[in-house]
Amino acid sequence: MLNGNKKVVVVLEVETNKPEFFKATRLNNHGHYAVEIDGLVFVATLMPSNSHPGYYELLNELFALKLNEEVREALAKPNLSAADLLLLMDHFQEPI
Repeated sequence: MLNGNKKVVVVLEVETNKPEFFKATRLNNHGHYAVEIDGLVFVATLMPSNSHPGYYELLNELFALKLNEEVREALAKPNLSAADLLLLMDHFQEPI
């Protein structure tokens, strides 16, 4: 994501004691973040990680988008509205 919004690191442990780290960017003031994982962007809410201090974990994955230039440009806009997110869902949503 190319905007100036708050950036954090998300940690996922798919396998025990093998954490993977991913970049996340805040999309708006409602606590929605975009997390890029393997060609998809997960729009999610985050929570601080108890097992990895200083990092965040996914709290709720709201939906996933297939990552392409149009999605990347749309997510680069500061403070996306709910209408903007719904428009992206209509065009680019992927099953979670």
